[in-house]
Amino acid sequence: MSSDSYWTSPATLSRSFEVAKLLCFVSIGLILCDTLHFASFDWSLIRGDRKRRWPQIPYFLVKVVWYVYSALNLAIVFAPTEINCQGVMEGIEFCMGTIVVCCSSLLAARTVCVYSGTARRVVSAVLIVLGLALTGTWMAGVPDVRAVWTAAAAQPWSTGGCNYAKVETRYFVKYLVTIVFDFTVLVLTIIGVRRMGRPRIGAILVNHGLIYFFISMASNLIVCVLTLLRLSPLMSLVGAVPSSCVSIMAATRLYVYLTDDTRPKNGGAITISQLSSSSSTPKKLASLIRNAAGKRTSMSTKKGANPLGDIEKGHPSISNGISVERSFEIHTDSSPTLEGQTSSLGHQISPVDSKHVHIV
Repeated sequence: MSSDSYWTSPATLSRSFEVAKLLCFVSIGLILCDTLHFASFDWSLIRGDRKRRWPQIPYFLVKVVWYVYSALNLAIVFAPTEINCQGVMEGIEFCMGTIVVCCSSLLAARTVCVYSGTARRVVSAVLIVLGLALTGTWMAGVPDVRAVWTAAAAQPWSTGGCNYAKVETRYFVKYLVTIVFDFTVLVLTIIGVRRMGRPRIGAILVNHGLIYFFISMASNLIVCVLTLLRLSPLMSLVGAVPSSCVSIMAATRLYVYLTDDTRPKNGGAITISQLSSSSSTPKKLASLIRNAAGKRTSMSTKKGANPLGDIEKGHPSISNGISVERSFEIHTDSSPTLEGQTSSLGHQISPVDSKHVHIV
């Protein structure tokens, strides 16, 4: 602890406590606004309008745990009668660890998606090991903060209050491990995107990943520095709630933006913006059309039908009494670029006036 008694004087502790309360209320308000802002997105996930994927588990879990975390913080500040301060404090630390692990998992899940094959398995294994280390570090640090009930901290509405008696010096380690994990994820993301040729989704991952990393790193470093300075137990914890708030907002927003951007537009249409920029648009369009026609031809040929007639007329092939219909829509701002391209059936595609080409 610092030899200077300024930070441990009753007047300074009182002011520090008020600052901590203000930061807590601001953080709760920001997350509440974020929840309302993305309520329609969350509801679409709950209703099943979007495909179920495992990252939705940490996405919703971190939101639920945040409100439990907020309730525990409010309980330790506004408890009217004596409570088990140490038990509540350990609950707070456990929630903080869960929040950090969920936020880092959301970012790591997107990193894995930019790899394939053996590289994907290796990156997944590395991130799983690091994720387990991150989880273990935070869970091992749950009892690092000591809190006791004291009558000296009484408020007009209470008979006392919880006093932060001690914060272990090793408290900063879990924040440092979080920074290392997030930095590793960021580096792996950049490497994976460069291997892909920087498609649009990769650019979003890198740009938003950088924003997330620097914001999260700044908030975590503040807690590390305050802990190492050993000014007072309260000052060591003053940045904990804002740090959790920043991590949640950055990680969940990144997940929402990427999910919306990779979702097929216009009822399942494939948009040019979702394709990689590594090759020209006409080649992509021709490839998609050839694949679509090829699939349709093989389905019709099995039943002895005329494949060209089925495709041109848009009639669905019938197999065992089940009507099968595939619909493809390709959006482009310059349909005339298709002129001269041929499908696998040998028919030339002529330019069209509409900005949509439909193959049914």
